[in-house]
Amino acid sequence: VRADPVAITNLINDLGWENNKTNRKKLHHYLEEGRRWKRVCGSFDGLLCLIPPNREDGESLQISGRVCHELSSKDIELFHSLLKANEFVQPLCRAGNIFQASIWADAEVPEFKWEGEDPSEISRLSVKELAPFMEKFSVITENEYSPEKYHWPKPDRWLWDWPQHPMWVPSSDRQCDLCNREKCSCITTCIPENKPRITNERGKGQGVRVNGSAYVKGQILEEYRGEVVPLETFHDGWSMEFIRPDLNDEPVAQIYSREMGNWVRKVNHSCLPSAKFCVMKISGLWRQMLVAIQDIPHNGEITASCGSNFLKGQGKKCFCEVCNSTRQRG
Repeated sequence: VRADPVAITNLINDLGWENNKTNRKKLHHYLEEGRRWKRVCGSFDGLLCLIPPNREDGESLQISGRVCHELSSKDIELFHSLLKANEFVQPLCRAGNIFQASIWADAEVPEFKWEGEDPSEISRLSVKELAPFMEKFSVITENEYSPEKYHWPKPDRWLWDWPQHPMWVPSSDRQCDLCNREKCSCITTCIPENKPRITNERGKGQGVRVNGSAYVKGQILEEYRGEVVPLETFHDGWSMEFIRPDLNDEPVAQIYSREMGNWVRKVNHSCLPSAKFCVMKISGLWRQMLVAIQDIPHNGEITASCGSNFLKGQGKKCFCEVCNSTRQRG
């Protein structure tokens, strides 16, 4: 079936191409390729981005885009029957569909829950046990606080009504360390526009590196976000104690980032860090902020001292220069 010539013209205009015979032929070719891939994927929405790219090493027996593209109608029917027989395919396709949707929307590539887990542990799970980890990780723009979800013991030095949001700032106090306004958007405007990128760090798992303009010493990088929960709720290395400077640094809650959060949860621990966590009043709440303590150039790793409990809870060791040197001498 050939596409409507008017539709082709409109599509070429939308793409910003010159409307000539060569480009019309190219677009018809792309449309035919798309129809072919649609037949290959069938009802398995999300399968397309899971098909490996073409191999250049001559290993023709390996599954690749070229192999799938050349399947006959009978082969495609058999391929679909094999996919239906494998219970792992549907969770994979759901993950693929999430990733695919981010491409169509030109959005940030999503993170999945399995990415924050130990690969050796994930590999032992059954399909049923693995399914929850195939879901999209919840990236949040504000900490999640659900007072009805937990029992909240009142902190010893708490001076106000309880229960109350542990990060709440009394109306009689200054509401922001960055400005003098009662209501402000500093929590948005103080964050750099260039977001860092998640990387794979040798021996350390995932980490975070500067992407684009360098960060300068003293610059606020981002807020550490997650679910706000009572103290001692979690001990798996994904929680950070939250202290109140106006209560003599008494811990009043944990910020738990295993189930929800932002890129700050990926910052690696180091005994020679490039950033530190500081509790600050910004836009009407006390917040756990990540601040550069030195200039961090493009592609420089963002690290912070997270404490030994953070590492032990995740089953990790510190691989900073100091600890590596100590192990080598030992």
